[in-house]
Amino acid sequence: AEVMELLFGGFNKTMPLQKLWFGGFNVKGCLTPLTNSLHFFSKLRALRLVQVIMDDQDLFGLLESLRFLPNLEILRVESKGLAPADSSAAQVNTVYCVPLRKCKEVTLKGISLTQTIAALLGQLLPEMSSLTKLVLTGLVGSVVPAEQMERLFDGFTEELPLYRLDFSGFSVRGCLAPLTRSFSSFPNLKSLSLKNLNMDEHDLRGLLE
Repeated sequence: AEVMELLFGGFNKTMPLQKLWFGGFNVKGCLTPLTNSLHFFSKLRALRLVQVIMDDQDLFGLLESLRFLPNLEILRVESKGLAPADSSAAQVNTVYCVPLRKCKEVTLKGISLTQTIAALLGQLLPEMSSLTKLVLTGLVGSVVPAEQMERLFDGFTEELPLYRLDFSGFSVRGCLAPLTRSFSSFPNLKSLSLKNLNMDEHDLRGLLE
């Protein structure tokens, strides 16, 4: 935490930074200095965190801080190992985020969909009116109950230009319906990848229908 504070805690004015790539570090529970610094990078267009070890609260804080980045076009997070944390203290009650209308690509790999993370994504994603690529990949076998699936996918009401959707690595047995219902908002979809979801017969039938 001390090193992260030394690295990112010194920003005190707006910077013209357009790309930020941070990777290869174990920052479990210590990502806050970086997420707080995003307030000074309002012109950021691409944010990539690759091969990082963090916890659920780190991911929630990062997603929450996206409201500072109205010009963001590409978000990519590849967690090398998402350690569990107590996310119960974080609440997502209302849509307070600046709509990321320029965002075209969202890739979140190696994540867990807690209630708060699913709820926050459920607010952010439907407002991304330019979104063309969405990749959500969990650790194989991580369970996503019906409530989280509804929080994540039931907010899509308007059509998006999405042409690639990859939702893989989660156990959603008997809970896939919110995802398939959202297809009506993705008429331009060209690529659909659903792997390692532990679906049941009803999920498969609903998907095919």
